[in-house]
Amino acid sequence: LCVSYINLYEPRSIRKHELSVTKHFDCNCQRCTEPLESSLDRFLEGCMCNVKGCDGVLLKKTSLNGHALGDEKLTPWICDTCSRVLEPTSFDPKGKSIIETPWVLVGKAEEQMAIAISAYRERRLRDARTLLENFIVEFSGKL
Repeated sequence: LCVSYINLYEPRSIRKHELSVTKHFDCNCQRCTEPLESSLDRFLEGCMCNVKGCDGVLLKKTSLNGHALGDEKLTPWICDTCSRVLEPTSFDPKGKSIIETPWVLVGKAEEQMAIAISAYRERRLRDARTLLENFIVEFSGKL
């Protein structure tokens, strides 16, 4: 049995901050102290590397204490597998930061899934099926 004071799916920095502010202690559990590069938290705080054939995760370059180096907006991202360096100023053709793009995509996916689930709950099964099929086509391999 595990009772948690916080959302376990939040990034490490948010979890630690929330515990510090609301419960007045600094968490030193294994998950919070393990280096980010080897922790499961890397999947929460990074994004998948888009180099063909690489299954790595892009993470912000951190200091030894786990904090971003210098100005966080200027901190480079490094793949934990192929060592690709992605500058935070990299942009896609639409002008959005490449690092922001996955989060925008997740938001869009959550919104479309909520609409499909709502249709299902309202027993509009054909609409729900169409919405879910469109969801699968649009987001397969992207999330």
